[in-house]
Amino acid sequence: MPKYIKRADGRYQARIYLGIDSNHKKKFKYLYANSENELQKLEAELRAKHSKGADIVSYDDTFSQWLNRLLTVKETELTESEYNTFKARAKVFDDEIGGLPLKSISQSMLQPIINEIYTRNPTTGKPSAKRTVARYISAASAVFSYAIECRSADFNPCVYLKVPKAAKTTERRMLTPTERQWIEDTPHRAQLPAMLMMYSGLRKGEVTALTWADIDFDNHTISVNKSFNFKQGEIKLPKTTAGNRVVSVPAKLIRFLRTVPKNNILVVTTANGGRMTESAWKRLWESYLKDLNLKYGTS
Repeated sequence: MPKYIKRADGRYQARIYLGIDSNHKKKFKYLYANSENELQKLEAELRAKHSKGADIVSYDDTFSQWLNRLLTVKETELTESEYNTFKARAKVFDDEIGGLPLKSISQSMLQPIINEIYTRNPTTGKPSAKRTVARYISAASAVFSYAIECRSADFNPCVYLKVPKAAKTTERRMLTPTERQWIEDTPHRAQLPAMLMMYSGLRKGEVTALTWADIDFDNHTISVNKSFNFKQGEIKLPKTTAGNRVVSVPAKLIRFLRTVPKNNILVVTTANGGRMTESAWKRLWESYLKDLNLKYGTS
């Protein structure tokens, strides 16, 4: 029996046995080439990689397949907000190259996507800042790096991607003293979480999970020991020691908190006393910004 099979389309085919998988089924890898000599070289390369522990079966898997595998890992490593942001950035690449085998994707395919992200941010439609472009590159790079880690890829083309030189460098701006005063002087249901975030640095999920028992009015501290996961709808304990901390806050915040009615175990709630949701937060901020804009004439 010949070692290679000649197909009807003129190409030669080889079936390489790679052992038994976890389900006790035989694993095979099919190779194709235009000549027996070319196929012989491909087979030798494949067997060499396989002998070094490479996962040859997954070598032809697509960007989408590897992204989905990585997302299952990221879901356990990142907060809900971080996970959703990573997924959204990676999806930009998935929409363009998702169906291509990872091994066939080159820097020249990816750079135009990066240039487009710079020209028109997928979220805002405006030019992206340098740091934003770099984070999109990092999201794509993570997919290739994960495949390399799993011994199913040899190269990460993202290491050669370039942020357009015209991209601007932007930094998050702190509130001005005037803007902080606006928050302090404008009564609104959102004033409480705004004051908490402004003077304690707590994140939205941490504020959502915060109880009055976490606030030490005598020592002017807040114990941050939990956060609310909006995606799963449940309280989560911090994943790092940095997430579990005691925050010292100014007397100004303590004085304000003393004036807030404490008729619920939670510090910040919906108008009906329930747990805040993503949509509830969105409506709350929109209402607050509207009031601030009407009062101070900002946009």
